[in-house]
Amino acid sequence: MLKKAYRYDDETVFYFDAYDNKYVAIGGNLAWRLNNPGLLLSHSLYRIGYHGIGAYHQYAIFADSLIGKAALRAWICSTKFCDSPLIELAKHYQPNNPKEYLKQLCTLTGFTQEIKPKSLPSKDFEKLLMTIQQLAGFTPENKQAFLLLPKITAKFYSTNRKIEFYLAGYVNLLTKPQAIEWVEAHKLDAVLVHKNNGEVYLRSRPGHHLDQIRFKQKEYGIEQEFKNAIREAGTAKKGQCLWGFINGLLHTPGRALKSASLISRLADGQCVWYLVNDVSHSSGDVLGQLAGHHSETVKLGAQFFKMLITLSDQSPSQIKPPIVVITHSQGALIANLALTRLLLEERQRIRVFTLGGAAIVPPDAAHPESHNYFSIADIIPRLTASDITIFLLELHEGMKTGLTTEQVIEQLIQKDIETSIDTQDKKAIDTFRTQKLQQYKKTLNQTSNITILEGDRSGTWEHAFIAPCYQKTLKEIIDKHK
Repeated sequence: MLKKAYRYDDETVFYFDAYDNKYVAIGGNLAWRLNNPGLLLSHSLYRIGYHGIGAYHQYAIFADSLIGKAALRAWICSTKFCDSPLIELAKHYQPNNPKEYLKQLCTLTGFTQEIKPKSLPSKDFEKLLMTIQQLAGFTPENKQAFLLLPKITAKFYSTNRKIEFYLAGYVNLLTKPQAIEWVEAHKLDAVLVHKNNGEVYLRSRPGHHLDQIRFKQKEYGIEQEFKNAIREAGTAKKGQCLWGFINGLLHTPGRALKSASLISRLADGQCVWYLVNDVSHSSGDVLGQLAGHHSETVKLGAQFFKMLITLSDQSPSQIKPPIVVITHSQGALIANLALTRLLLEERQRIRVFTLGGAAIVPPDAAHPESHNYFSIADIIPRLTASDITIFLLELHEGMKTGLTTEQVIEQLIQKDIETSIDTQDKKAIDTFRTQKLQQYKKTLNQTSNITILEGDRSGTWEHAFIAPCYQKTLKEIIDKHK
């Protein structure tokens, strides 16, 4: 339910609900913008028991048109108009020329001038209400102009101020000029703060300011920063690859910076952008993501990819710099889900490399060079991507003994028959065998961009990003692209 409303200008009304969400009614006719079908005056409402949520000059603003229609009904049924000829209504709506209004009212309704609202049967009374609304200009057109304004969810911001994007909701990634334009066009719930030196910056709207979109610095008060969705390590260098990184679970901001800085050092100090994923204590996010839930981090991850694409497009080089995103552990899960929120042509521009990933990025999910690596001693892929990982490990071990892929698959099928089929019926066994063969062939196709790392092990079990096998692979990826 809308709780407050304010006139911004002659064409715009702002509405606010109980949760401080902001809506805009823009365009259309005045009666529609005010949810006031009869253009009732705000000072006359107390007599009929209805209260507006704001005022537009002398006119009341209602929470919705149904309340406005009910107020109009009650107002006409009041003692002033109910038992009086229609000329009294005409005097209210057109005091300078009531006879003209009365003529229009009678022509449209077919009523005589002497008739009184009290004497009208229900059907004719409804006709009177509809005609008053029509003459007040209330029509259902342009309802699409009543919009819930998205807030700025996060900013993608570089400390050197060369990069500045704002995320409207979780869908639209805007440059600073675009975000300012959206605020001024009443498409974004934020305010513009003008510094004394002439600089303009964006801030969230203070709760006590409802109708302004522009402030001077001293008027705004204490600054409210937006959540930062990215951080950076290293220094941007001309012509460099666009490096991205998404860390896994149990990474504090300090550990995430350490990992991103390691990537930067291997890339000769080049800038690395990394997604904010500070999940140092709770695994709830991971469990939801494993179930396919698009958490806030996943949504921000999709915009992170879009930001990298935009930066690549903005490069003055004729050949756009490639986008390479390194992920570790949960970072692969975030990237895998985030990719599904992008268009095909966007996904194909992002090279994703997973190290010990909690998910396998499929061959067709991103750029063809994208690849998954996991150590034979890493427990995480076995637990989170178990079907495909265990199949690949079985295939790997079997081929080490000299078996072909077909022979390993036949062994797996035979094992499945022995453990799952409790019948000697040849037809049933053959049907089961055919189904399992199709299943394994499908899984085999999904392993074309997966490599098992067996050498450079640091122990019986390993998963850390700094594990020697992952660091060796990371260096190879960077050397290929830097």
